[in-house]
Amino acid sequence: MSALEKVRIFIKENNMIEKNDSVIVGLSGGADSVCLIDILYRLKDEIGFDITAVHVNHGIRGEEAKRDMEFAAKICGERGIKCICINCDIPEYAKENRLSEEEAGRIKRYEIFEKVRCEIEAEKQKGTGVKIAIAHHSNDSVETFLHNLCRGSSLAGIMGIKAVNGSIIRPILCLFRDEIEHYLSQNKISYINDSTNFSLDYTRNKIRNKIIPYLNENINSRSAVHIMETAKDISEAENYINHQAEKIFKEIFVEKDSYLYADKKEILQLENMMQKRIVRLAVIQIAGRQKDITRRHIEDVIELCKKQSGRYIMLPYHVTAQNEGNYLILKKEIDNTSKKRSEKENGVIKKCSEEDSAGKDAGKKNENEIDISLAGEYIFGKYQIKTELIDVEREKMNISILKKYIKNSEKIYTKWFDCDKICNTVLLRTRKTGDFITVNSSGGTKKIKSYFIDEKIPASERNSILCVADGQHIMWIYGHRISEYYKVSGETKKIIKITIREIKTNRE
Repeated sequence: MSALEKVRIFIKENNMIEKNDSVIVGLSGGADSVCLIDILYRLKDEIGFDITAVHVNHGIRGEEAKRDMEFAAKICGERGIKCICINCDIPEYAKENRLSEEEAGRIKRYEIFEKVRCEIEAEKQKGTGVKIAIAHHSNDSVETFLHNLCRGSSLAGIMGIKAVNGSIIRPILCLFRDEIEHYLSQNKISYINDSTNFSLDYTRNKIRNKIIPYLNENINSRSAVHIMETAKDISEAENYINHQAEKIFKEIFVEKDSYLYADKKEILQLENMMQKRIVRLAVIQIAGRQKDITRRHIEDVIELCKKQSGRYIMLPYHVTAQNEGNYLILKKEIDNTSKKRSEKENGVIKKCSEEDSAGKDAGKKNENEIDISLAGEYIFGKYQIKTELIDVEREKMNISILKKYIKNSEKIYTKWFDCDKICNTVLLRTRKTGDFITVNSSGGTKKIKSYFIDEKIPASERNSILCVADGQHIMWIYGHRISEYYKVSGETKKIIKITIREIKTNRE
């Protein structure tokens, strides 16, 4: 069967494109996207849709990138297809958002495609769709399968790539790379090679250029085909399990006001896989998103159900899981970084003036952070955190003896801080631009970036080091030092004691 016929059938089977639709094609100029736009061009009159191409210049490869843009415009001009070319500074975007250039490029491309889609949709009549066609093929799906498998993934991660995902369609996902190259050769269609596709700096390129060829040459010549078939089977199984999980979730969990609750016994009597499924659905519903909600978070919630009443843990996006009586309760804490949690804790943490707070708080909320102001136990990625609030006067502690104990113990995992000096919500996070730490008793400060450089901490490790932060004033650089400003003194009345430990699993 020809590549054109395979794609024609694939589009129909997956209801990808309807009559009067508009299709935006991501056109890089490489073999895959050129094959995609040519096949869609040949099918557009038959099905009855129009095409707009979008080419994104990532600002990475200089003259080579300019050549690609000109080639994309030429391909479209020969076919009478509108071509929108957009320039992007991906290296700068990656730097600002602490992403790899590979990930930054992917995010910006989809943002641009979606923006164009919305603009076209606004101009179209109601009842007609606007789709974004991406040139992923079967080899890409195999790469995704292997990449996610090696990183650690649920079944959903090794389903491969979806043919249809909302407004995103992948018409040539049914073709392997050799079929694409044969189609282009047969039809005498030229394309260009992106030099970054051969660089082993990118993880996917290592899988594409090293691992898959090795499997095909040394294990089985049809390794990639078999992986695709397995991914399809997993996809069907995953869809069935999800359907069953959604039914059980609706039977067990009850929604009330802004929280969900369920009888712990009903959760724990389910099979292990179904426990994870329904708890994950509950957490995602409360969080409002699923990014950064990991397997460990879900397992921690299930373990919480087995513990005594009164325990709770913190999850991403300010979600709290509580064990109360017979019930597991999931709710979302109100993000109150500009107000003091001390109002909830009998004034344990000092309340600063609005002017003071505004000056010291970073102001912007980062998803990769957790509020650890309140006494309790928290989970943050691979770390377990315990916060204790100590009222020195109420406990009738001798502050001089306590200071000696703190100095002598110097535990790497536990630190004590003067609560009265804290002006913002205490957050556990990684560094941000503008962060600083007090480095001596006279009040001298140093930017965190400078501290890392002076301490010769490798650049590759800096973005993963945990910081306990009061606004942009860093209280504790975990594994290194605390700020002189927050040290317990003879005048300290209230203390916040924080313990951070890496969770050890049986697999480690």
